[in-house]
Amino acid sequence: MHHNIKYMKRRLLFLLVILSVLFISCGKDYSVEGITGAKGSWSFTEGTRYTGNIDTAYIEIGSGVKILHLDGTSSSGTEKFHIQVYTIDSFKVGTYKASLSEASFSYTSGSNVLYDANGLAGEFTVSISYLNGNHITGQFSGGAYDVSGNVKSISFGGFSSSIDLSNNAFGVSNGTLGVAAGLCTPVAFAGTYTHGVIMNSTNNILIDVNVTATGSYSITTNTVNGVTFSSTGMFISTGVQSVKLNASGTPISAGSDIFTITYGTSSCTFSLTFN
Repeated sequence: MHHNIKYMKRRLLFLLVILSVLFISCGKDYSVEGITGAKGSWSFTEGTRYTGNIDTAYIEIGSGVKILHLDGTSSSGTEKFHIQVYTIDSFKVGTYKASLSEASFSYTSGSNVLYDANGLAGEFTVSISYLNGNHITGQFSGGAYDVSGNVKSISFGGFSSSIDLSNNAFGVSNGTLGVAAGLCTPVAFAGTYTHGVIMNSTNNILIDVNVTATGSYSITTNTVNGVTFSSTGMFISTGVQSVKLNASGTPISAGSDIFTITYGTSSCTFSLTFN
């Protein structure tokens, strides 16, 4: 029970972090010891060799994020295998890091978490080496907690499975700033803005966007007085939506400045006064 509480706390901490990005190509391939009759197979080594089936492989679209799920069972059928990979765009060949909240891994037996990898026990990576024609192949390795809370090293991990990639094709969204074209609605400000004081997570603005086509988005301002506002993510529905743009940089001087927001071919301006 004590170890499961520790596991739940680590998982909660991990779920509170979401998502930076992204990809570095990775190295050596390892063969997956397969079992027929399922979508695919997985294997890894930690003291001994573990193998099993991949029973479910799919891509889930959440709010501004995609989650790749690889779920399976051990050869004996008594343990559960689970890998999750996260992106705000589309999954590609490359490496996803737990330290960047891009990957996690768990291996369980009933209520016991035999291995838990989420970046807290050392870097853990999932590398996709092939992703095409509704098939995925890759490798995984790195630090993980065992059932006693000790840090272990997962090595020579591999997976190969069929997968529905229809949710992976996400283009670029389209729309206009404001509730109508050419009409930039008032911008809502949060935080204090003082010259010489670096911007932090409390400094942001809220702007309406009329989304006409779903997909990825990038909304940004020009850099004025040393400060920029920006946001990237995914629109998964059309219509008027509010988007928070976070500030970065350090104001150079006091006074009122005009910022221009750009989203695709749409733009509008707002004024901001630095104390």
